[in-house]
Amino acid sequence: SGAWVGGVSDNGYNGSFPVDSVDGVDPGKFYYKPNNPVPAAAPDAGSDMSVGRWPSHYIAVDPNLAVGVTATGGPTDWTVTVQTATAHYLKPGDWVNLYVPVASGGPSPYTGRWMISATGTDRKVFTFRYLGSNPGVPYWLGSAFVGVPYQGTGIDGGRDAVMEGCLILNTRVGGPYHDTYASKSISVRNNRYRGVVTGPYQNMGGVASGIVPTGPVGPPPQTGLIHGDGAGGGDPLLATFMTAREHHFSIGQWVKVTQAKVGGVPEPDGSYNGRHRISSIPSPTSFSYVMSVTPAANADVGSGNAAALWQVEELHVERNLIEIIPYINDSGVPTGIRFGGTLPTDFTGCTIYQHVALNGNVIRFIDQRSDAASLGVDASFCETLNVSQNSVSLGAANPILASGSTHVKYFENMKEDGTFLQGSSAGVVQPEVRTVVEEALILALL
Repeated sequence: SGAWVGGVSDNGYNGSFPVDSVDGVDPGKFYYKPNNPVPAAAPDAGSDMSVGRWPSHYIAVDPNLAVGVTATGGPTDWTVTVQTATAHYLKPGDWVNLYVPVASGGPSPYTGRWMISATGTDRKVFTFRYLGSNPGVPYWLGSAFVGVPYQGTGIDGGRDAVMEGCLILNTRVGGPYHDTYASKSISVRNNRYRGVVTGPYQNMGGVASGIVPTGPVGPPPQTGLIHGDGAGGGDPLLATFMTAREHHFSIGQWVKVTQAKVGGVPEPDGSYNGRHRISSIPSPTSFSYVMSVTPAANADVGSGNAAALWQVEELHVERNLIEIIPYINDSGVPTGIRFGGTLPTDFTGCTIYQHVALNGNVIRFIDQRSDAASLGVDASFCETLNVSQNSVSLGAANPILASGSTHVKYFENMKEDGTFLQGSSAGVVQPEVRTVVEEALILALL
């Protein structure tokens, strides 16, 4: 690996090859036959060639259904031939992880972990043995790949987490990656990512297991889920849920309350039950929210269950250098910084990331490569999002995207050549703070 020919890394020198012979005089020299294609020139000067070292990223399968993944033999013993888009770096006896998508439901027969039977003389072809009924023709190979994802760091699921001064090389996700449990605050600053598909990546949208209220407390006697002050006073629309243990929720976090009853009758959504946003936290074992329907009384003893949406309260990504690889296939668009996820049906319309600031980051391709699909920032479900003074030099016309977010501001984002960039949402370019201020000043002077 590591050979470049005319500035191109995918050439016949790189890959796995059978050794033809070993030099009789110099034991450190061996001979092999480059292929597919046979190189027309020697490797470029400065190529950093190695033996036994290969890329850690996914390798795309050739999307052509006629050659990408095919099966011959049968009826219960098949030879599966896989042709990759670039060198696969595999040899007989290696284990390979293959992913092939299906039209709907269930795993593809080809998806799994297989032992390589043969690689032949083509650096982009390998075979393995499949036992079973005819695996058939793949539905689609546009996002099929060989390999496993590598992740750099994870620091989330608590409070005041900091990732600083790290060097992340050649992983699919540089990190911090986060998809489970809520976080109070995360700071990612002064790190370098090289050869990654994505740097910082938050992939949230899960829901915590439910927490139940306490039994009777007092004086005055209360049930663990009350309205007002629990004794007929206070705001009747303010519910307070008292928990048997510390809940670790945050102000602004969304919760789904279920199973609350008054007099044995389930309360309607909008009263104790339903989706609510926490308005205050009186103590580590209680939280309050505002209802739209006044309940008739405090909830029955022991009734009620609160499940919180996993969210991130504060998220700062500042002064990082992120060098991404180009797009390989539909298995994922390379993106410098990505915040997203999938909202459960019960939380449709909510936000996951409450306060996000992306400042002073440099996002570009590794080694001056390029493609038109990659993004600098792709942020979704943010309550407030501030994207300012980032340098983003990629192929996309609008490499800074935000969707499903409430309050978004852009300021002085530009390419390395000084060209200003504006963010966009759903394909619509959004004004940045300075543009809005200048237009307001012009209107004021008219």
